Amino acid sequence: MSQLRKQVDTNRQDQEGVAWVRWIVEGIWGCGLEVVSANNDDGVDAIILLKRRPSLKMYAGTTGDLIFVQIKTGYRKVAPTGDYDLTFGAEEMAAWRTRWAAYPGPAIMINVIPQRLTNRQDPIAYWADLKSPGMDPRKIHFKVAHEFNGNTKSDIYNLCWRWAEFRKLPTIRAEKDLPLLGNGSLRRIAKDGYKKIKQEVRAKPSDYHAAVTWQG
Repeated sequence: MSQLRKQVDTNRQDQEGVAWVRWIVEGIWGCGLEVVSANNDDGVDAIILLKRRPSLKMYAGTTGDLIFVQIKTGYRKVAPTGDYDLTFGAEEMAAWRTRWAAYPGPAIMINVIPQRLTNRQDPIAYWADLKSPGMDPRKIHFKVAHEFNGNTKSDIYNLCWRWAEFRKLPTIRAEKDLPLLGNGSLRRIAKDGYKKIKQEVRAKPSDYHAAVTWQG
């Protein structure tokens, strides 16, 4: 056990991190946060359920977007003064990356700096996009400009692109055997192409920004 772990109650520290994220998401953003049980922790610790505030009238309410969150509290001896990395084992990161890619929505890591290190009354947190292409196989890079606070909601919402609006569009269904230039049905061609893309994503998920699922 490291000297740092001997000095710090990590269970209490982790609870502080989750509580701080919950306060921002539920208390400031007005969104929902579901904490994942440790028994079911599969690369994420919590799920953010995005909502728009009632003041937005016709756009108010749940958007249907889910943000999959891994929360890491501490992992540093001092509060950062510039951009920084958290380093993990290569095998651990490879396993996590596969899980992050499988989730049908954005995945982020939030690094909460405990209050004991911030020289202020509250913790401070930073976030990183876990589906960003070209990630280091062992490191998660955090920018101090990406502080996770009351003003971050729009940045997180932008990770969802425009799926919230698209889900409201009517569904158009083509005939099952709709021909395409005599080369077979459109359904079969699309299904085969989609299967190939899924195989490529699973083989090397770090090359893809978004996860490809059967839901699109």
